[in-house]
Amino acid sequence: MLIIFYHPTLGFGGTERRFVGIAREWERKGVKFHVLEPKPGLYPHSYHVPVPIRATSPSASMVRGMLFTTISTIMGLRILNCNLVLACNNDIFNVLPALIISRLMRKPCAIIIHHYDIIDGEKLVIDLLGIYRLARKTGYGPFYSSLKALAIKVAIIIAKSCKVNICVSKAFSRIFPNSQLSSNAVELGEIDSASGRGKEYDACFVGRLDPRKGVKDLLSSWRMIVDRMPKAKLALVGEDSLGVMELVRSYGLDGNVIYLGTLSDKKMYEVIKSSRVFVTLSTSEGWGIVIAEALACGVPVVCYSIVTLYENWEECPYVTFARPYDIKDAVEKLLKVMNEPTPDPNKIRSYVDNLDWEGVAARDLEILRRATNKG
Repeated sequence: MLIIFYHPTLGFGGTERRFVGIAREWERKGVKFHVLEPKPGLYPHSYHVPVPIRATSPSASMVRGMLFTTISTIMGLRILNCNLVLACNNDIFNVLPALIISRLMRKPCAIIIHHYDIIDGEKLVIDLLGIYRLARKTGYGPFYSSLKALAIKVAIIIAKSCKVNICVSKAFSRIFPNSQLSSNAVELGEIDSASGRGKEYDACFVGRLDPRKGVKDLLSSWRMIVDRMPKAKLALVGEDSLGVMELVRSYGLDGNVIYLGTLSDKKMYEVIKSSRVFVTLSTSEGWGIVIAEALACGVPVVCYSIVTLYENWEECPYVTFARPYDIKDAVEKLLKVMNEPTPDPNKIRSYVDNLDWEGVAARDLEILRRATNKG
């Protein structure tokens, strides 16, 4: 198997976590595969695709992705002993080289579909103009929004042409006729090894600090919370592409928002365990690994009821949903959870006790083997 995995930054989000978790389990079971990914890579046994441009802006990320597509296609054609080509992410820079290599090798192509930026609250938008408008709504400029919309639309068309897709989200599985539904998992052992420091923070957010993750909505919400609770503290953890501290100062939240930067997994789990509630007002999520991690830490969650998260977590009483883009509703939901008695962490954790990478890896492998046999 040849795996294509382009990750534009060195951030370690849900897509990267899934890749590492699955690859580790496959290797342990003796599955043979080759990985093409940017240098420096996430996976130790991979072919590094040297892409010299750093993704410091949307434009740089676009150029970097095009370079990866070109170089990985050339490198991939030199790997002869594979029976399937797998794109481990669903953006254009993963699916295009996977499609080209699979067609030239005459091998099946499969794509793992995490999410596309086509979520408009409680529905999906899949027409080109709708995707463009959604990108503009998120805060991107006209030119980049046009490129982004075109790239997403082409990636969806390519995915629909594949014999099989592995969908992590129920919502996205309905778009693709050849999709099989899988899941995600969390590192329960590593989470258990982390210890909290009491409830040092009233709330915390973990994730990439960019427009899609709802950081501006979160800061607007926290401004309203601080007006009622002047000592309320919010911890932010993650890679910053927004200049978040300037935003914090513009909201007058210098003493109420603590940006901790990027942390090791163990330190990140310690921050979550030291918080009364985990909050994310992201409008771009697939399955929601970070929500599962918060629950595994024994911490309740407040998030927007975007279609993907709602379908995955609606039955969990420790996940509270606010109406998408409704900051006042998010504030009320946050205050309610923050002021309730602290729930039993073990009861919260029980909702994710069965999520392990071994089971997810076995499910993915079964789907891919069926695709190979058909191919």
